[in-house]
Amino acid sequence: GNAGDAIADVKSIPIYSKPITITADGYAKAVLLSSEGTVIDEIAKDFSINLATGKKIKLTTTPAINFPGEGNAFGLINGVRSDRGANSTEWLGWQGADMEAVIDLGTPKSITSVSVHVLTARGSQPCKPQWLEVFTSIDGKNFIAAGKATNIKQDKLNMGTLDLLIRKTTAQFIRVKVKGFGKIPDGMPGAGNDSWLFLDEIQIR
Repeated sequence: GNAGDAIADVKSIPIYSKPITITADGYAKAVLLSSEGTVIDEIAKDFSINLATGKKIKLTTTPAINFPGEGNAFGLINGVRSDRGANSTEWLGWQGADMEAVIDLGTPKSITSVSVHVLTARGSQPCKPQWLEVFTSIDGKNFIAAGKATNIKQDKLNMGTLDLLIRKTTAQFIRVKVKGFGKIPDGMPGAGNDSWLFLDEIQIR
C-alpha cells in the first residue's frame, strides 16, 4: 500500500517493538500505522544474507562523497540490495575508477560463488561494469586468482548481477575487483567523460 491507505484489519498485522533478526534471503515490508489504521509511513527491503553479510571489509578505492551508500564500505556487505534502481541510497559510486575490496570472513569458509549487484545505466548514461575478478586467500597475504566474470544477468530498473561461479575452495579473505565501463563513447550522453560505476552489494556463497 501507500501512505494514507487504510488497513482493513489492523489486528491481523504483527506488531514489532524490538529489532528483528533477519537470517535468510527475502523481501520484508513494514508499515507505521495511526491509531485509526491508516498507513503513515512504510519501508521495504530486499535482503540477501550470505557469507559476506556483516563481515569486515576494506575498500582500496574510495567511493565518491556524494555516493557513499549505506555506511560506506559496510553498505556492500549489509545484506540489502536496491530494489528501486538508481533511486536508492544503497549505491556506492565511483567515477573514473574501479572498485576493489577485501572481505575478511573471520574464519576459513567453503566458497563456491561471488557476485556483485550493479547498475548498468543511470538515466541515459551507461555505467555497465566490464568484469568482476575474484582472488582468494587463507592468510590475507597470498591471494590466488579464482576467476573472472563478464556476463551480467540483467534485472529490472537497469540493475544486474555479475556472478562468478568458482571451483569449491576454502578461504578466509576474498579480494573483489570490478572494472568500470571507462570513457563514455561518442554519440552517447556525456561522451568523453569518465563513466560511473555503481555497486550496492557483494555476495559470497
